[in-house]
Amino acid sequence: MAKVIAPIRLTPWQKAQAAMLYHFTSVDYLKGLHKLIGELISGLVGPLLETARTQGRDKVLVSEVWGDRNTARNWEYNAWPFLNDLQISLAKDIALRTSEKFRRTAVNESLRGVAEYSMDWATPDEERILQLATATISEYASQYDDAVNPYQNRWDDYCFAYVYPTFARQMLRMPKFEVRPDFSVLAGELPQRTGVYVALDDPHASLQFVWSGSDGVKLRMANTFNEIGLAAFAAVGRKSLWLDDEKMFAFATSEPYAKLFHDSVYLGDEPYPSLAPSAVARSAFTEKPCRWALVDIVPNEFEELDTSAETDTTQAQIPDRVASGDRFVQSGYYFAPAAPGSRRFFSAGEIAPSVNSSYGQTFWQWEENQEN
Repeated sequence: MAKVIAPIRLTPWQKAQAAMLYHFTSVDYLKGLHKLIGELISGLVGPLLETARTQGRDKVLVSEVWGDRNTARNWEYNAWPFLNDLQISLAKDIALRTSEKFRRTAVNESLRGVAEYSMDWATPDEERILQLATATISEYASQYDDAVNPYQNRWDDYCFAYVYPTFARQMLRMPKFEVRPDFSVLAGELPQRTGVYVALDDPHASLQFVWSGSDGVKLRMANTFNEIGLAAFAAVGRKSLWLDDEKMFAFATSEPYAKLFHDSVYLGDEPYPSLAPSAVARSAFTEKPCRWALVDIVPNEFEELDTSAETDTTQAQIPDRVASGDRFVQSGYYFAPAAPGSRRFFSAGEIAPSVNSSYGQTFWQWEENQEN
């Protein structure tokens, strides 16, 4: 009789990550970016330049020393082309998607070029409006660019949590997903299918998007929790992790982490809980090789987006062995297999010691019998 393999089920948070990645890498999302640039050019920049011409602002801005550097004419001739070229470049990006080709947009470089030119020809309010519009476009584009970055997997648990509240407010439902272990691949290998992939051997590894073909991107190392990330997860819970400033501050100022994070969450003697999530995140992740499986979209089937993404009762996966030099995440009794009689109690946060042994690095194994 053939062996029946149980389906691999995604957690609510993994479903949310898959939904975000498929949304941010969709051709509709890219078309939305192209539309934003068009609206910026025709709806904001064009009218501003026309107002400057009508009011004759350049007449008082031409300088014997600086020439027309601060004029609307100079901005129109030098900054405006960056926006026009960006609009053309995005149209090409959209066309490339018909052959499943992906590349980072030119938004970052183009908007940096625009920012190099003087806006002294505009009023302070007009300049602020333009800056707000370009900042909105930059943030929008960053979700796409980070997902299709061929050199680095920039999405980790903190990044997903940071953008999730906005995403959840905009999306009432998401596709149903199916994990396809028949399309599995190791880190460092090209996928057979374009799409989102989930790590099969680490429940905390962030999902990633890759694509196949001659210009495809190989599966990258997994972004996952290290010992600090696991401890923060266990202390704060999935729902509050990275999003609840007070709970993250309480973790960052608890032992044994208070000294590590003190200068990041205090300015002088004044506590700043809002700094705690990013401070902890900078020390909470590591990379590891994993086997990945395709997360496929089930056609024409949807489910409601779980805005909680998981409950606070979700527990972190506690490692069953700790290498010397790492910190213990779970208090309890451990023993070193290479050192008879080494069983002892360690508190969470303690650094695992080494023992004299010819077996190399010491590993402390969780003791099944936790009675004293």
